[in-house]
This record gives sequence, C-alpha cells and structure tokens, in this order.
Amino acid sequence: MPSCDVSYALTGKILPRGSWAHGPTRIAHLHFCQPPGVQPHHNHARHSRDESHMVMLHRRHPASQTQPDQQTSAVPISMGSTGASTTATRIADVSIVIVVTLCYSTYALTRHAAFKSAGYDLGIFDQAVRNYAHFHLPYSPLKGVSFNLLGDHFHPLLMVFAPLYWIWDDPRMLLVGQAIVVALSLPLLTRIAERRMHPIAARIFTVLIAFSWPMQGLIDFNFHEICMAIPLVCLAYDALDRRSFTPFIVACVLLLGVREDLGTVVALLGLVWAWEVWRTTHDHRQALRGVYMFLGGIVAFVVITRLVIPSLAPDGTFAYWDYPDFGSSLSDMLAMIVQHPLKSLGIAFGNSYKRQTLLLLVEPFFFLCLGSVRWLPCLPILLSRMWSNRPLLWMAMFHYNAIEFVILAIAAVTVVGRVSKNWRKAVVAVLLVSITYSYRIAHLEGEWTEPFRQLPQDVRTIKNNPRIDAINEMLAAVPKNTCVTADDRVAPHLTSTNRVTVPGAPTPRTDLVILDMTQADTGNGLSKPSDALKDYEDQGYQRIADKENYILLSTSNVVPDKRLCGPTAP
Repeated sequence: MPSCDVSYALTGKILPRGSWAHGPTRIAHLHFCQPPGVQPHHNHARHSRDESHMVMLHRRHPASQTQPDQQTSAVPISMGSTGASTTATRIADVSIVIVVTLCYSTYALTRHAAFKSAGYDLGIFDQAVRNYAHFHLPYSPLKGVSFNLLGDHFHPLLMVFAPLYWIWDDPRMLLVGQAIVVALSLPLLTRIAERRMHPIAARIFTVLIAFSWPMQGLIDFNFHEICMAIPLVCLAYDALDRRSFTPFIVACVLLLGVREDLGTVVALLGLVWAWEVWRTTHDHRQALRGVYMFLGGIVAFVVITRLVIPSLAPDGTFAYWDYPDFGSSLSDMLAMIVQHPLKSLGIAFGNSYKRQTLLLLVEPFFFLCLGSVRWLPCLPILLSRMWSNRPLLWMAMFHYNAIEFVILAIAAVTVVGRVSKNWRKAVVAVLLVSITYSYRIAHLEGEWTEPFRQLPQDVRTIKNNPRIDAINEMLAAVPKNTCVTADDRVAPHLTSTNRVTVPGAPTPRTDLVILDMTQADTGNGLSKPSDALKDYEDQGYQRIADKENYILLSTSNVVPDKRLCGPTAP
C-alpha cells in the first residue's frame, strides 16, 4: 500500500485518514494512510465504510481516471524535489542571478565604452527615463522637439527605472538596470523547470537559456523596453502552474505597460489559462477568467494603438503599421487572414531569412515546445514580425527574439512534465543537449547570433585606441547645457549633460555638432556624414576640432542654457 508521501506528491499535502480530494486536486484512488512516524489506527469498520464511499465517488466521477503522466494538480510533480527550498538551491539561484547580471553588465558597459551603443535606442530611452526621474513627461529630443515617447510606443512601465537615476544620472544605469531585470527572471524560470525535472537539470537549463543567442541579442541591443517583459512572462507562467490567478493577472496587466503589442500576448495567455484550467479541473468559473483576460488583451491592444498612441503622437497616427500586404488597418489585416489564410502563411514563411529565424527559435528545444499550448502566446509577435515589410524584424538578431524564446523554453519544459517518469530523464537529457548544440549552430551563423564573442575585441578596442581618445577629448570640450547635434554612436555619451539630437532631426537650436566621418549615416538612416558636414559648414559652423575622422563644429557664440538645452529639455 502506498505511503502518505505518495498522497503528498499527488495533492501537495498529507491527507488525513478517511478524507478525499476533489476539484483541482481530484485523484482516482485515495489510499488511507498515516503521516510518517505515526502508528496506524485500526478501525476496520470505519475503514470499510470509507472505502465503500470512495468507490461510489469514483463511479460518479469517471473523468478523474487520469494516467500517471497527466497533471491534474495545480503544480506538476517534481522529479527530484518536493518543492521545499534548501540552502544549497537558494545559494545556487542567487549565484546564477549575480553571475548573469555581472556578465550582462560587463558586456553592455564595455560596448558603451567602445562607442558601440547608440542614440537609437539607448539615448532615446535615457532621455525618457531621465524625464520620468524628474517627474516630467517622457520627452526624447532624439525623436524631435517636445516628442512624448508614449506617442511612439506605449511603455509607461519604463518609469520603474527612474529611481536608478536618483542614484546615478547616467545612461549606463539603464544598461545595468536591464541586466538586473533580465537576471531576476531566472529564479522564476528555474522554479517552472524544477517542477518537471531534477533541480540540477533545472538550473543547467536556466543557465543555458540565460546565455542563449536570443538573450545575447537582447543585451547586445544597448537597451530596450522588452527586457521588462521577460520576468513578467515567467511570473505569468509560474502563476499558471500554481493556478494562482492574482499574480497571473498582475503579470498580464503589467505586460500591457511594457509595449502595446503585448496586448496580444496577454490575450493568448488568457486562452492558455482557460484551456489548462478547464482541461484539468472543469472549473467553469476559473476557466472563464481566462476568457475575460483574452478579451481584455484584445481590447487593450486596439485602444492603445488606435486611441492612446495617436493622441500622444505628433502627427496623430500610430507610426508602426508596416504591413502593406495586409492593407492599411487592423480590420483589413483580419479580413486578409480570414479570406486568404494560405497566402498569409506564405508571406510569413516565404523568405529564407524568416524560415531561418523560426528554425533557430524552435530547434534548440528539439521541437518539444510545439507539443504544448503554452507556446501560442508568442505566435502574435512572431507573425507580426514575419508579416512586416521591415527586413530587420525577420532576422535572428538584437532584442526581437528574446520574449519568444523564453515562452518557447517554458512550453518545452511543460511537455517534459507530461512525459512518464520512466522516460523523463532521457527526454531532459535530450533537451539539454539540444540547447547546448544550438550554441554551436549560433556560432556558425555569425556574430549576429553570438554577439558575446565580440567582448574580447571590444576590450582591445578601448585600450590604447587613438579614435577613442580623440572622441573622448571632444566630449570633454563640449560645455554642459548646450544643444548638441551628434552622430548616433556619440549621442548617448552626452545625453546626461546636454540636449542631444542627431543630424536631420528637428531641434530648437544647435550650438555644436559632432560627426563621425567613418559611418555610413549619422543615425537611423537620416543623412550621410559628408552631406551633414557640408550643410553645417554652409550655415556658418566652424571646425574647432578634426581628429581621427571625428569632426567638432561650433557656432560663433555658444551660451549654455539649462532650460532650453539641459539634459531634461524637451
């Protein structure tokens, strides 16, 4: 006869003699037993009556006859742990967070020192967060005069980084903050994995994900608001595991404040909640909450993109509708998908770059991720990227793949949890080997899918580099609280002291200009450095420094003005 430990593993608690479980923790057969160390109480008559009652209950609820590998409880059975945290696992989790934070921060700060960060997007977000820190609207002069960044993308949750600027008012604080935010998601990911595999395997899995090519790409792209979605997605899935709706809805609501397109992710998370709750418990009320979440996510996406952002945008429109193959509006896109589904799929997969990116996303998990509905929340983001006419979105680079990869990772371990214990260790081994092998594939693809390999080169670039010395000398010569127009790679090094924009962007005035003549453009494809140099010299700007292909130009009379040209000036 099984011991109470078996009942504990199945229901999450030691069940007293003569009781039964039903609802979310319903089991087919309940063995009457005592907790470890307690002598059994012999009451054969009572035991017989209780056993007869259980037989009747079992006949009334045939749906409770589940297979051992089907999870009916809120939290799947762990292979190697009852879920109790030990000192060793706590130390391991904290160590992983610290090491990953240091690695991420070191890479990002080194690239910044090597002038490989950019005004687009580090400088833009730096200006916005600095204004939040001063309790202003999130203006970004790099985008234009009095440009409210909420009229570009909807990311009010950016303000969580504002307190960091009270400690150190510098764009590098965003780089460190992003590293911390992403690293803090790892214990949640570990907890999700540990419910389905051995604790050591779960932590190996987490480390492999932390240094995977999509996470490297996220850190490589200076800073991006999507970093805040990583811990929130992990929190949502952890709450889904535990069938805890309060943290689930909190995570989903906060996701709406990360970026407007995550409303579609929230909608699909709601459907996943509804499906899993209904499949395991047949609880109409709990499942209906997921349906409400689906509707809320769709409504939020429509309201934000059609009302909120246009009301804050300078031109009164949502600037990121890049789907000419699907018409000019969301309704046109939906009509195209319904009327021409095969053509829509053809657009999504009809390009070698798109197919390569999709393969690089699912191959590391040995395609196990496709065996769970939990991968579906990343589908709207993937389709919106592949349907876009912006080729950069199709690529396996930068921050574009991070959130999708984390969702697919969680879906893969969910499938592992459904494998019978006889085979689960083998499947876990295959999964870990497959993720490890994906590092080799990323290496063969090139530096875009393995940006961390550039770190030694960046360190060498900083040391004894005449170009770095030249630009640092020019930056030291720029007076604070002056209006500066600078090359995109130079801009984030001035945003903490000056109002900065790039050549070609509107500005109330320009006191100084810094150009990097080695670049193809001055930033975001606006103009060539040679064309910008000619334009400014025609306007009467004088060269006051010309060294190592960096040129510093100035007007005849530079007067600092904090209100007009300070770092928080709109």
